[in-house]
Amino acid sequence: MTVFKSRESLCDNLDYILSMSELCDVVFLVAEDKVPVYGVKAILATRSHVLYQMILHNQREAKVNKKKVKGEQLKDKLVIEMKKHLEDLSVLITVVKSRWILILL
Repeated sequence: MTVFKSRESLCDNLDYILSMSELCDVVFLVAEDKVPVYGVKAILATRSHVLYQMILHNQREAKVNKKKVKGEQLKDKLVIEMKKHLEDLSVLITVVKSRWILILL
């Protein structure tokens, strides 16, 4: 069992999880280039009501549409296409991470 002695080590571990796409269960395909940005639904949804609603909506839609996803690495993930710019999602993730840090204080 991992015991976190400081909030920095927890944040480092969360960053590490996000860097390993096989541990993530959601991928945002961002902008026209569909740049993949990986995440963990439970963490994102509990940190932001907007992300919670987005994830919930896309999960329901995915069940109804049974949309096929290209690429083996995306097979078991919820895929959310975002036509916005990569910077918008980056700002949102920064806010989510900063709120996570505030909760740990």
